[in-house]
Amino acid sequence: MSERVIFENKNVSYETFLDDLASFLAPKIALMIKNPPKEFYSQRESMKVFGVGNVRRWVKEGKLKPFSKRKGKIEYKVSDLQELHRREQDYF
Repeated sequence: MSERVIFENKNVSYETFLDDLASFLAPKIALMIKNPPKEFYSQRESMKVFGVGNVRRWVKEGKLKPFSKRKGKIEYKVSDLQELHRREQDYF
């Protein structure tokens, strides 16, 4: 008797589940290997992705520290930006 994975509207074998999952993830993993995610965003990219107000507020509150690999360029760690974006914000 094979193991089964039960979803709300579907009941499939474990092997089928793994095959479907692998088929879904394989192209995404290949793309990430070919084009690895950025470690840093420029200030412009950061503000475009996360919003001008958010980035400025995080810097002003000391939650986001600028990082500069190149002279005269302000960059931020993508991981820091993503973490701040995930947090529940208390504006009041």
